[in-house]
Amino acid sequence: MSVQELTTAKLGAVLIAWLAEQQERLRLQVESGATTVDASFWIEEQQKIVDSMRPILKDAYLMGFTAATREIYFGEKALISIEFGAQADEFAADWVLANADALASQLTQTTRNAVSKVLAEFFSTPGMTWGDMVDLLEGTYGIARADAIAVTETTRAFAEASLEAGRAANAQGANLVPIWRTLRDDRVCPICGPRHNRRRGDGWSAPPPAHVWCRCSIQHISPVGIELF
Repeated sequence: MSVQELTTAKLGAVLIAWLAEQQERLRLQVESGATTVDASFWIEEQQKIVDSMRPILKDAYLMGFTAATREIYFGEKALISIEFGAQADEFAADWVLANADALASQLTQTTRNAVSKVLAEFFSTPGMTWGDMVDLLEGTYGIARADAIAVTETTRAFAEASLEAGRAANAQGANLVPIWRTLRDDRVCPICGPRHNRRRGDGWSAPPPAHVWCRCSIQHISPVGIELF
């Protein structure tokens, strides 16, 4: 398993646990006769997941940044080897601050919308059981959703870190160009396949992920096309 895959698995496990605990809390409310879920429930749930995701997303960003800056080559000659140290931690902290809360809010709102819809159906349909609700919410609370989020958001952290590494290296005198990389396997999609090895501005502008489940990455080349990292 690569470092990125291990990080994805760690984030996935946190999301699975969060969704399972949340679903159990929801069951207790429904079985107690509650016809709605209070806003405080969702506020608490959002805070739980953001607190759990922050350290994992920060580690993902730092690992992506470190991998990208391990060695920077200019042409065929090793020009500089950058150790950003505390600066890398600052980059990671800033990125998490800008992204973790927004992600937690999005995840919670999506879940809340799905639950509200099914809850309304539950109380307007005689004979409907909690098991029926669970079936209707499989796409919301199932493992597949947690895995999809984990893959997508780990991809985002690594890609954003790589771009920041390129910017930081360029600020120190390098002249790097970001390129899109796929894994070149049978799971590469029609969106990302044509972007492989293309420079920013040539078929893409926003970095990965291009879609849910995206596994692509950003690497860098010199302007003459020699691969850097």
